[in-house]
Amino acid sequence: MRPFLGRNLSWPHAILGKGVRLPESASGWLVAAGCEPAYVTRPKGRGYRRSDWTLPRGRGYRGMAAGYGVAAAFGPRSWHFMLHLTTRPSMATEPNQIRHRIQRAAYEKCIPIQVVFEVTVRCNLRCHHCYNFDRAEPRPLARSREELTPEEVLSIIDQLAEAGTLYLAFSGGEALMHPNLLDFVGQARRRYMLVRLKSNGIRLTPAAARELVEAGVHSADITLYGATEETYHAFTRVPGALEQTLRGIDAAKEAGMKVRLSFGLMRTNIHELEAMMELARSRGLNYTMDPHVTARYDGTRDSMELRLDGPSLRRLYESTLRQMLRGPSNRLDLPPQCSCARSVCGITAFGEVYPCIGAPVPSGNLRDKSFAEIWKDSPVLNRIRSLKLDDFPVCKPCPDRAFCRRSSGAVYSNTGDYTGPEAWTCMEAGILHELHDAGVRGDAAPDENTVQRFSVEPE
Repeated sequence: MRPFLGRNLSWPHAILGKGVRLPESASGWLVAAGCEPAYVTRPKGRGYRRSDWTLPRGRGYRGMAAGYGVAAAFGPRSWHFMLHLTTRPSMATEPNQIRHRIQRAAYEKCIPIQVVFEVTVRCNLRCHHCYNFDRAEPRPLARSREELTPEEVLSIIDQLAEAGTLYLAFSGGEALMHPNLLDFVGQARRRYMLVRLKSNGIRLTPAAARELVEAGVHSADITLYGATEETYHAFTRVPGALEQTLRGIDAAKEAGMKVRLSFGLMRTNIHELEAMMELARSRGLNYTMDPHVTARYDGTRDSMELRLDGPSLRRLYESTLRQMLRGPSNRLDLPPQCSCARSVCGITAFGEVYPCIGAPVPSGNLRDKSFAEIWKDSPVLNRIRSLKLDDFPVCKPCPDRAFCRRSSGAVYSNTGDYTGPEAWTCMEAGILHELHDAGVRGDAAPDENTVQRFSVEPE
C-alpha cells in the first residue's frame, strides 16, 4: 500500500515520537479501530523508521482528521518526525465515526481511555455548589497535607499510561493551585496522552497559559457561573472573579488551547444564560450546559437548594434549551448506565479511585494497590460493569425511561443508591416526555457552538 504523507499537520499531537511503543492494553483498542503498522521519516527525508502503529485514513487529508480521536497515543508535540498513513479503503470514514469506534472498543474491553485526575482540592474560589466540600467552612490544614505527593502523582500517571489511558484531564479544586502541575502535564505528554485542563480560569494569565501549552496542554474546560459580576460574586464569594475568568479564557485561547466553556445551570444564574451563551459565541467557543446539581462528597446537602424547580426547568426546555431536546431512546433493552468503570474513571487528590469523577463510590486507593490491580480486581468496579437492566428495578418499568438523562454518579451522590431513582432526575424525564407528547421538538439547526456531552453505550 502506498504511504500517505501528512504534510498539512493540523494536529501537532498526531506526531510520532522516536521509538514509540504502546502498552499492550492500548494495542487492543487500536486493533479494534482498524489501525495498521506505519512508517515515519525525518522531515528532510533522511530515511525511514519503522513504527508500531498508524491511524486508519480516509480520503485525502481527511486521514489526519480521522486520527484525532486516538492522536494522543502517537507522541508529544514534536516536529522531529512526520506521520505516514497507509491507505485502507474500508476505513474511509468521518472523524467522529472513527472516534466513536475507539470509544466503543474501550468500553467493551474495559480500557480506561478517559481519566479525570483531581490533583488537589485547594481552590481560589468558594463556590456554593462545589461537590468536594462546603467551601464556606475553612478546610482543615491536616486534610490538605494528606494529598498525594508529586512523586505519587507522577507514578500514577505512568500507571495510567500502562493501562491504556489516552485522555487525561487535570482537575481540582483548582488544578492550577498545584505548584507541580506543569510537571504532571509534561509527564502525561511524554506518555502520549492528550491532556485537558479543567479550571475556573482565574489563574490563567497569558504567561501561565503559554507555559501550559508548551508543557503539553491541548485543551481546557473553563467553568462560567454567570454574566455579571454581581451574580458571579454571589456564587463564588470572590470579588472580581468574572473579569479574571474572562481574562483567563482569552489568554488560554490566545495561547493555542482548544477552549470549551461549561455552564452549570442553577436558580442563581439561569436569568443570565442567554448572556453567558453570547459570551461564548462572541469568542467563537463551544460550551456545555448542565442543569444537574449534586450533594457534596462531605455529606452536606445545602448545595442542592440551587437546583432548578420543575416550572423553571420546563420553561428552560421550552425556550433556551429547546436545542437540547431529543427524541425518545430506542435502546430500552439496555440498563440506564454510562461509561462508569468501563472506559472512564476518576482519581481523587488522596489517591481514591472512583468509577467516574462524578460517581464518588470508593473502589480502592492507589496508596494501597496499583491502578492495574484496582481496575482489574475491585469488587465495586466489577459490580458496576456487570449491571443489567433488572438491577434497576424502579427504572426498568418507568414510562419516562426513554427520555431519562439519568447520571448514576449524580443519583449515587444524592441518594446513596447507585441503581435507584432520584427525584429531580425523574422530574426532568417526566418534563421531557410531556414536551415530546405535546409536539415540542428540538431546533432543526441547533446552535453550532453547543456541545452535547458524549457517553458510549454498548451496541
